[in-house]
Amino acid sequence: MLRSMVPLSLVLRVVSALLVLLPVTFSLQSQALNFKFVLWENLEELATPALPAGWTVANLNGDNKQWETIKFGGLPASHQCLRYEANPALPADDWLFTSPILLNAGLPYDLSFLSKVSPGTVQKLKIFIGNSPDPTSMAEIYNNGNITNSNMQMISLVVNVVSSGNYYLGFYCYSDPNQKQFFLDDILMSCPTADLNLKFALTKKLLDPSVTPSYSTTEAMEGYAIIENVSPDFLVLNTSFNVGSISEPGFELSYIIISPNGDTLAYVLRSEPEPFSTSRKFETVNPGMVKGRFEDVQKLFRFTQAGTYTLQAVYRSYYKSPGYNVWLGRLTSSTISFIIL
Repeated sequence: MLRSMVPLSLVLRVVSALLVLLPVTFSLQSQALNFKFVLWENLEELATPALPAGWTVANLNGDNKQWETIKFGGLPASHQCLRYEANPALPADDWLFTSPILLNAGLPYDLSFLSKVSPGTVQKLKIFIGNSPDPTSMAEIYNNGNITNSNMQMISLVVNVVSSGNYYLGFYCYSDPNQKQFFLDDILMSCPTADLNLKFALTKKLLDPSVTPSYSTTEAMEGYAIIENVSPDFLVLNTSFNVGSISEPGFELSYIIISPNGDTLAYVLRSEPEPFSTSRKFETVNPGMVKGRFEDVQKLFRFTQAGTYTLQAVYRSYYKSPGYNVWLGRLTSSTISFIIL
């Protein structure tokens, strides 16, 4: 596995168990959108019922019910999430405020989260944004007075601000009495970024850019997933590079391979990280430098059909580390093609 910091003009290749430096040049500019997370909370690392650091509540109806973190009910159901438990006699009048989030004018921010309710009940939710965690000074950006799904479903919206600065989000539950429980999980706010680029390159393509590389079903398919820091800043990255399906939590790196008939290939081999383990590797990447992983794609997938395949790499950084300002986000490489003979 390649984890060394190297100049962009060099690529590492493993040949006969030796590291050989190949002086090749290729662009790491991705044609796909990359996103960084300005807010990400999956609640897994918290000691319940505590809220994330800097988050607060306002219990305006004065009862003993308010937003809290619980050990169950998330996605999957055994994972932690946020919950509001209804008062049997009083309507909800309860706010949940995030910590301040730095937002820039002119950028579209995607806000998404998962929600569900107790079966047979109806929950009502508004979302507000403002420069302070004060209901009287916040502007409404979302309202749904008929949330009835008892399985986790995603709610998403686009947020824009007219001036740059620190903003708070306010989640306001105003449900009727006796509506049992309301759950929120995986609260994410992201925006496009040019901080990092992800590239996947097959060695055969690097050695001869004029051809679409071809392989037999028994031939090693050597390649490299490489992340370049194209920002002027020193960035702390999660470089564990555990590989597995994009639909499962815990994997930093995924390869999406489409067969000649349009099917998405399933993994036959992958690393098996603990889904929400904090035992990740974090490294500082200087401006203009790269981190990466060597891969033999033939070991991860079974190719049974001759023809042209496409591959796209995805890197996801969800894990925080105490004491480090870890870059959080998602990178997607441009699509490459290869042939199975």
